[in-house]
Amino acid sequence: MLVSIIISTARQKNGLVAYPNKHHIEFTLGSLRRQHFKDFEVIISDAIHSVRDLEEEIDFSKYPFPVKVAKPTSVFLDEGLWSSQATRNAGASLASGNYFLFADDCAFFPASALRNAMDVVLTKGWMPNFLCHRTNGRRLIDAVSHEPTKIRTYNEAKSNGLHLGGMDSRLGNMQHDEKFGVKICKPANFYWQHHYAFNFVTREDFEYVNGYDENFDGEKSMDDVELGSRLQMAGRLRSCLIENVYVYEEYQNHVDPSVFKNMEGYSIKMNNDLLWLMRIKEQWRANSTLYSDEELSAVMEGRYSGDPHWIQRLKIRNKANEAVRDLWRSNVVVKELVTANKPT
Repeated sequence: MLVSIIISTARQKNGLVAYPNKHHIEFTLGSLRRQHFKDFEVIISDAIHSVRDLEEEIDFSKYPFPVKVAKPTSVFLDEGLWSSQATRNAGASLASGNYFLFADDCAFFPASALRNAMDVVLTKGWMPNFLCHRTNGRRLIDAVSHEPTKIRTYNEAKSNGLHLGGMDSRLGNMQHDEKFGVKICKPANFYWQHHYAFNFVTREDFEYVNGYDENFDGEKSMDDVELGSRLQMAGRLRSCLIENVYVYEEYQNHVDPSVFKNMEGYSIKMNNDLLWLMRIKEQWRANSTLYSDEELSAVMEGRYSGDPHWIQRLKIRNKANEAVRDLWRSNVVVKELVTANKPT
Protein backbone atom coordinates (compact mmCIF):
# COMPACT_ATOMS: atom_id res chain seq x y z
CA MET A 1 0.00 0.00 0.00
CA LEU A 2 1.49 3.32 -1.08
CA VAL A 3 -0.74 5.90 0.65
CA SER A 4 -2.67 5.86 3.92
CA ILE A 5 -5.44 8.48 4.01
CA ILE A 6 -6.15 9.24 7.67
CA ILE A 7 -9.50 10.92 8.24
CA SER A 8 -10.20 12.33 11.69
CA THR A 9 -13.86 12.69 12.52
CA ALA A 10 -16.45 13.48 15.16
CA ARG A 11 -19.55 13.35 13.09
CA GLN A 12 -22.19 14.60 15.47
CA LYS A 13 -22.99 18.10 16.70
CA ASN A 14 -20.41 17.82 19.47
CA GLY A 15 -17.79 19.15 17.04
CA LEU A 16 -14.78 17.68 18.82
CA VAL A 17 -12.57 17.59 15.75
CA ALA A 18 -13.57 19.62 12.73
CA TYR A 19 -16.04 22.28 13.94
CA PRO A 20 -17.46 24.32 12.29
CA ASN A 21 -17.36 22.04 9.25
CA LYS A 22 -20.13 19.60 8.50
CA HIS A 23 -19.24 15.98 9.05
CA HIS A 24 -20.11 13.91 5.98
CA ILE A 25 -17.85 10.89 6.09
CA GLU A 26 -19.66 9.06 3.28
CA PHE A 27 -19.55 12.25 1.20
CA THR A 28 -15.75 12.15 1.56
CA LEU A 29 -15.47 8.39 0.99
CA GLY A 30 -17.64 8.66 -2.13
CA SER A 31 -15.26 11.18 -3.67
CA LEU A 32 -12.29 8.93 -2.87
CA ARG A 33 -14.01 6.05 -4.66
CA ARG A 34 -13.84 8.06 -7.89
CA GLN A 35 -10.09 8.77 -7.71
CA HIS A 36 -7.95 8.03 -10.77
CA PHE A 37 -5.12 7.08 -8.39
CA LYS A 38 -6.01 3.80 -6.69
CA ASP A 39 -3.14 2.65 -4.47
CA PHE A 40 -4.43 3.80 -1.08
CA GLU A 41 -6.20 2.73 2.08
CA VAL A 42 -8.48 4.81 4.29
CA ILE A 43 -8.28 4.95 8.06
CA ILE A 44 -11.15 6.61 9.92
CA SER A 45 -10.29 7.77 13.42
CA ASP A 46 -13.56 8.51 15.20
CA ALA A 47 -13.55 10.48 18.44
CA ILE A 48 -17.21 9.77 19.22
CA HIS A 49 -18.41 6.41 17.93
CA SER A 50 -17.09 3.04 18.90
CA VAL A 51 -15.49 1.01 16.13
CA ARG A 52 -18.43 -1.38 16.26
CA ASP A 53 -21.03 1.39 15.97
CA LEU A 54 -19.27 2.94 13.01
CA GLU A 55 -18.93 -0.37 11.17
CA GLU A 56 -22.61 -1.09 11.78
CA GLU A 57 -23.58 2.36 10.50
CA ILE A 58 -21.52 2.35 7.29
CA ASP A 59 -21.09 -0.54 4.86
CA PHE A 60 -17.37 -0.26 4.14
CA SER A 61 -17.45 -3.30 1.83
CA LYS A 62 -19.01 -1.17 -0.92
CA TYR A 63 -15.78 0.80 -1.32
CA PRO A 64 -13.00 -0.50 -3.60
CA PHE A 65 -10.26 0.40 -1.10
CA PRO A 66 -9.51 -1.00 2.36
CA VAL A 67 -11.10 0.89 5.25
CA LYS A 68 -9.85 0.62 8.84
CA VAL A 69 -11.36 2.24 11.93
CA ALA A 70 -9.27 3.60 14.81
CA LYS A 71 -10.59 4.59 18.22
CA PRO A 72 -8.52 7.36 19.87
CA THR A 73 -8.09 7.65 23.60
CA SER A 74 -7.27 10.88 25.40
CA VAL A 75 -7.71 12.48 28.80
CA PHE A 76 -9.18 15.44 26.91
CA LEU A 77 -11.73 13.27 25.11
CA ASP A 78 -12.89 12.03 28.48
CA GLU A 79 -13.62 15.67 29.39
CA GLY A 80 -15.45 16.39 26.13
CA LEU A 81 -12.65 18.65 24.83
CA TRP A 82 -10.84 18.94 21.50
CA SER A 83 -8.81 15.86 20.61
CA SER A 84 -7.58 16.37 17.06
CA GLN A 85 -3.97 15.34 17.77
CA ALA A 86 -4.81 12.10 19.59
CA THR A 87 -7.35 11.35 16.87
CA ARG A 88 -4.79 11.78 14.08
CA ASN A 89 -2.13 9.79 15.91
CA ALA A 90 -4.58 6.94 16.53
CA GLY A 91 -5.22 6.77 12.78
CA ALA A 92 -1.50 6.79 12.01
CA SER A 93 -0.98 3.86 14.39
CA LEU A 94 -2.95 1.64 11.96
CA ALA A 95 -1.39 3.00 8.75
CA SER A 96 0.36 0.67 6.28
CA GLY A 97 1.44 3.19 3.65
CA ASN A 98 4.76 4.80 2.85
CA TYR A 99 2.99 8.17 2.73
CA PHE A 100 0.33 9.57 5.07
CA LEU A 101 -2.35 12.00 3.88
CA PHE A 102 -4.21 13.59 6.79
CA ALA A 103 -7.69 14.86 5.98
CA ASP A 104 -10.90 15.97 7.64
CA ASP A 105 -14.28 14.36 7.15
CA CYS A 106 -15.84 17.31 5.34
CA ALA A 107 -13.96 17.17 2.03
CA PHE A 108 -14.85 16.35 -1.55
CA PHE A 109 -11.77 15.22 -3.50
CA PRO A 110 -11.93 15.94 -7.26
CA ALA A 111 -11.22 12.73 -9.21
CA SER A 112 -7.74 13.83 -10.27
CA ALA A 113 -6.65 15.20 -6.86
CA LEU A 114 -4.62 12.22 -5.62
CA ARG A 115 -3.10 11.53 -9.04
CA ASN A 116 -1.95 15.15 -9.37
CA ALA A 117 -0.49 15.05 -5.87
CA MET A 118 1.29 11.72 -6.34
CA ASP A 119 2.86 12.86 -9.62
CA VAL A 120 4.81 15.42 -7.59
CA VAL A 121 5.39 13.10 -4.61
CA LEU A 122 6.93 10.36 -6.75
CA THR A 123 8.94 12.55 -9.15
CA LYS A 124 10.12 15.29 -6.76
CA GLY A 125 9.73 13.89 -3.25
CA TRP A 126 7.68 16.95 -2.29
CA MET A 127 4.68 16.65 0.04
CA PRO A 128 1.60 18.56 -1.17
CA ASN A 129 -0.65 20.50 1.17
CA PHE A 130 -4.07 20.51 -0.47
CA LEU A 131 -5.68 23.86 -1.19
CA CYS A 132 -9.12 24.01 0.46
CA HIS A 133 -12.05 25.71 -1.23
CA ARG A 134 -15.01 26.11 1.10
CA THR A 135 -18.46 25.25 -0.18
CA ASN A 136 -22.03 25.20 1.07
CA GLY A 137 -24.35 22.91 -0.84
CA ARG A 138 -21.68 22.67 -3.57
CA ARG A 139 -21.58 26.45 -3.90
CA LEU A 140 -18.32 28.14 -3.02
CA ILE A 141 -18.27 30.46 -0.02
CA ASP A 142 -16.72 33.90 -0.04
CA ALA A 143 -14.01 33.95 2.64
CA VAL A 144 -14.69 37.57 3.58
CA SER A 145 -18.49 37.59 3.90
CA HIS A 146 -18.78 33.85 4.69
CA GLU A 147 -21.85 33.81 2.46
CA PRO A 148 -22.59 31.21 -0.26
CA THR A 149 -22.15 32.49 -3.80
CA LYS A 150 -23.64 31.41 -7.11
CA ILE A 151 -20.24 30.13 -8.15
CA ARG A 152 -19.83 26.34 -8.26
CA THR A 153 -16.35 25.64 -9.61
CA TYR A 154 -12.79 26.69 -8.84
CA ASN A 155 -12.21 28.04 -12.36
CA GLU A 156 -15.35 30.18 -12.06
CA ALA A 157 -14.06 31.47 -8.74
CA LYS A 158 -10.73 32.53 -10.24
CA SER A 159 -12.38 34.33 -13.14
CA ASN A 160 -14.86 36.10 -10.84
CA GLY A 161 -12.32 37.21 -8.24
CA LEU A 162 -13.90 35.22 -5.41
CA HIS A 163 -12.02 35.30 -2.09
CA LEU A 164 -11.61 31.59 -1.43
CA GLY A 165 -9.76 32.01 1.86
CA GLY A 166 -8.00 29.42 3.98
CA MET A 167 -4.87 28.09 2.34
CA ASP A 168 -5.65 30.03 -0.83
CA SER A 169 -4.12 33.09 0.81
CA ARG A 170 -0.76 31.47 0.02
CA LEU A 171 -1.21 31.42 -3.75
CA GLY A 172 1.08 34.43 -4.03
CA ASN A 173 4.07 32.14 -3.43
CA MET A 174 3.20 29.96 -6.42
CA GLN A 175 5.07 30.15 -9.73
CA HIS A 176 4.49 28.38 -13.02
CA ASP A 177 6.36 25.08 -13.34
CA GLU A 178 7.23 24.03 -16.89
CA LYS A 179 7.41 20.31 -16.10
CA PHE A 180 3.94 20.04 -14.54
CA GLY A 181 2.30 22.89 -16.46
CA VAL A 182 0.73 24.41 -13.31
CA LYS A 183 1.64 26.88 -10.60
CA ILE A 184 3.60 25.38 -7.69
CA CYS A 185 4.90 26.73 -4.40
CA LYS A 186 8.08 24.69 -3.92
CA PRO A 187 9.29 23.56 -0.48
CA ALA A 188 11.97 26.27 -0.48
CA ASN A 189 9.20 28.91 -0.61
CA PHE A 190 6.76 27.14 1.72
CA TYR A 191 6.29 28.85 5.08
CA TRP A 192 5.79 26.46 8.02
CA GLN A 193 2.91 28.53 9.43
CA HIS A 194 0.93 27.60 6.32
CA HIS A 195 1.01 23.89 7.13
CA TYR A 196 -2.70 23.18 7.51
CA ALA A 197 -5.01 20.16 7.41
CA PHE A 198 -5.10 18.00 4.27
CA ASN A 199 -1.37 17.44 4.20
CA PHE A 200 0.97 14.74 2.92
CA VAL A 201 3.93 13.59 4.99
CA THR A 202 6.25 10.61 4.61
CA ARG A 203 5.96 7.84 7.16
CA GLU A 204 9.66 8.27 7.91
CA ASP A 205 9.33 12.00 8.65
CA PHE A 206 6.15 11.56 10.69
CA GLU A 207 7.78 8.92 12.89
CA TYR A 208 10.98 10.97 13.15
CA VAL A 209 9.13 13.89 14.81
CA ASN A 210 6.93 11.46 16.82
CA GLY A 211 3.63 12.38 15.18
CA TYR A 212 1.28 15.16 16.20
CA ASP A 213 1.88 16.70 19.62
CA GLU A 214 -1.00 15.78 21.91
CA ASN A 215 -0.17 18.65 24.25
CA PHE A 216 -2.15 20.75 21.76
CA ASP A 217 -5.32 18.81 22.57
CA GLY A 218 -7.82 20.20 25.03
CA GLU A 219 -7.95 23.47 23.06
CA LYS A 220 -8.56 24.20 19.39
CA SER A 221 -5.91 26.18 17.54
CA MET A 222 -2.54 25.64 15.88
CA ASP A 223 -3.06 21.89 15.96
CA ASP A 224 -2.18 21.40 12.28
CA VAL A 225 0.41 24.20 12.08
CA GLU A 226 2.47 22.69 14.89
CA LEU A 227 3.41 19.64 12.79
CA GLY A 228 4.75 21.92 10.06
CA SER A 229 6.70 23.88 12.67
CA ARG A 230 8.42 20.80 14.03
CA LEU A 231 9.13 19.34 10.59
CA GLN A 232 10.79 22.65 9.70
CA MET A 233 12.88 22.67 12.89
CA ALA A 234 13.94 19.07 12.20
CA GLY A 235 14.99 19.96 8.64
CA ARG A 236 12.27 17.72 7.17
CA LEU A 237 9.64 20.14 5.87
CA ARG A 238 9.06 19.01 2.27
CA SER A 239 5.64 20.66 1.90
CA CYS A 240 4.51 22.32 -1.30
CA LEU A 241 1.38 23.79 -2.88
CA ILE A 242 0.13 22.79 -6.31
CA GLU A 243 -2.53 24.67 -8.21
CA ASN A 244 -4.40 21.51 -9.27
CA VAL A 245 -4.22 19.71 -5.91
CA TYR A 246 -7.22 20.85 -3.89
CA VAL A 247 -10.39 19.73 -2.13
CA TYR A 248 -13.82 21.26 -1.72
CA GLU A 249 -14.52 21.67 1.99
CA GLU A 250 -18.15 21.48 3.05
CA TYR A 251 -18.51 24.38 5.47
CA GLN A 252 -21.20 25.25 7.99
CA ASN A 253 -21.09 29.02 8.26
CA HIS A 254 -23.07 29.43 11.46
CA VAL A 255 -22.38 28.36 15.03
CA ASP A 256 -24.41 25.37 16.11
CA PRO A 257 -25.91 26.21 19.55
CA SER A 258 -25.02 22.76 20.90
CA VAL A 259 -21.40 23.19 19.84
CA PHE A 260 -21.19 26.66 21.39
CA LYS A 261 -22.66 25.36 24.63
CA ASN A 262 -20.20 22.48 24.76
CA MET A 263 -17.14 24.57 23.97
CA GLU A 264 -17.85 27.78 25.89
CA GLY A 265 -15.50 28.21 28.79
CA TYR A 266 -13.12 25.42 27.83
CA SER A 267 -10.00 27.37 26.99
CA ILE A 268 -7.53 25.55 29.22
CA LYS A 269 -4.37 27.01 27.69
CA MET A 270 -3.01 29.07 24.79
CA ASN A 271 -1.92 26.80 21.95
CA ASN A 272 -0.35 29.75 20.15
CA ASP A 273 1.99 30.27 23.11
CA LEU A 274 2.70 26.54 23.35
CA LEU A 275 3.75 26.66 19.71
CA TRP A 276 6.18 29.51 20.34
CA LEU A 277 7.54 27.87 23.48
CA MET A 278 8.38 24.82 21.38
CA ARG A 279 10.17 27.00 18.84
CA ILE A 280 12.10 28.84 21.58
CA LYS A 281 13.25 25.49 22.96
CA GLU A 282 13.86 24.16 19.40
CA GLN A 283 11.71 21.23 20.40
CA TRP A 284 10.97 19.34 17.19
CA ARG A 285 10.10 15.95 18.69
CA ALA A 286 6.50 15.71 19.90
CA ASN A 287 5.21 14.25 23.14
CA SER A 288 8.67 14.03 24.62
CA THR A 289 9.30 17.03 26.89
CA LEU A 290 8.17 17.76 30.42
CA TYR A 291 7.69 21.50 30.86
CA SER A 292 8.49 23.44 34.02
CA ASP A 293 5.71 24.87 36.11
CA GLU A 294 6.79 28.37 35.05
CA GLU A 295 6.56 27.42 31.37
CA LEU A 296 3.13 25.86 31.83
CA SER A 297 1.86 28.95 33.61
CA ALA A 298 3.17 31.20 30.83
CA VAL A 299 1.42 29.07 28.20
CA MET A 300 -1.85 29.21 30.12
CA GLU A 301 -1.66 32.99 30.42
CA GLY A 302 -0.51 33.85 26.89
CA ARG A 303 2.82 35.34 27.96
CA TYR A 304 5.04 33.98 25.18
CA SER A 305 3.34 35.56 22.19
CA GLY A 306 1.93 38.70 23.82
CA ASP A 307 -0.40 38.78 20.83
CA PRO A 308 -3.49 40.93 21.63
CA HIS A 309 -5.70 38.75 19.42
CA TRP A 310 -4.86 35.57 21.31
CA ILE A 311 -4.90 37.21 24.74
CA GLN A 312 -8.37 38.63 24.05
CA ARG A 313 -9.47 35.20 22.91
CA LEU A 314 -8.20 33.73 26.16
CA LYS A 315 -10.02 36.36 28.25
CA ILE A 316 -13.30 35.68 26.48
CA ARG A 317 -13.12 31.92 26.94
CA ASN A 318 -11.08 31.67 30.13
CA LYS A 319 -13.82 30.15 32.27
CA ALA A 320 -12.45 26.64 32.20
CA ASN A 321 -12.99 24.18 34.95
CA GLU A 322 -9.89 24.46 37.15
CA ALA A 323 -9.78 20.68 37.48
CA VAL A 324 -9.41 20.39 33.71
CA ARG A 325 -6.66 23.01 33.64
CA ASP A 326 -4.83 21.13 36.39
CA LEU A 327 -5.28 17.92 34.42
CA TRP A 328 -3.25 19.39 31.56
CA ARG A 329 -0.65 20.87 33.90
CA SER A 330 -0.05 17.61 35.74
CA ASN A 331 -0.31 15.25 32.78
CA VAL A 332 1.72 16.80 30.01
CA VAL A 333 1.66 14.15 27.33
CA VAL A 334 4.89 12.19 27.05
CA LYS A 335 4.63 9.13 24.86
CA GLU A 336 6.33 7.26 22.07
CA LEU A 337 4.14 7.18 18.99
CA VAL A 338 3.83 3.65 17.67
CA THR A 339 3.06 3.04 13.99
CA ALA A 340 3.44 -0.70 14.04
CA ASN A 341 2.16 -1.49 10.55
CA LYS A 342 5.05 -1.63 8.12
CA PRO A 343 4.60 -0.59 4.47
CA THR A 344 3.74 -3.30 1.97
